[in-house]
Amino acid sequence: MSVESAGQIRRIIKQKRQDFSKTPSFIQDSETAGNNIEIIIRGMDNIRSVLCFYPIRDEIRLMGLYERLLGDYELYFPVTGEVSLLFYRVDDLADSSFSPGKMGVLEPCDRSVEFKAPEAQSSIAIVPGLAFSPVSMGRIGYGKGYYDRFLAAFYGIYTIGAGFEFQLVDELPIEKWDIPLNMIVTEHGIYGK
Repeated sequence: MSVESAGQIRRIIKQKRQDFSKTPSFIQDSETAGNNIEIIIRGMDNIRSVLCFYPIRDEIRLMGLYERLLGDYELYFPVTGEVSLLFYRVDDLADSSFSPGKMGVLEPCDRSVEFKAPEAQSSIAIVPGLAFSPVSMGRIGYGKGYYDRFLAAFYGIYTIGAGFEFQLVDELPIEKWDIPLNMIVTEHGIYGK
């Protein structure tokens, strides 16, 4: 059995996600996945920081999770650079705390406190994706490699891929630069260690 190409997988999952985003279950399932992620984060010792993402288009919505974590953890959101991501602390989740950045993704306006490598061991990164494999713990994003480059530079950070159950596939094409996730969380399950 051959593994579908990353491009084929992206097209299939984008369409499924777009269709699902129009259903009443979209928000409810986003909240359920967020609740599952919260249980994991609060159950881990010595976590001080959570690296988050602001959803684009029809990505899973986790702002409710972030609101519940704010105050108990330092939250960081990404800014897209030329080749990688930089994460900056956000102390307020109001819409006015974010502005459109590269590719229209909302990014933090305040860039005074940047996430640094020594903090990786006491941090969790919630990672978006188009498709995830609970077999290989791999993910496929939008194809630019921003998260892979960031995760390679911040070795040791605990990673949680966040998506919907229909985004799971058994096999993904793996490239040498792909960084496996520690865990994948959906509205129906928790996969990994």
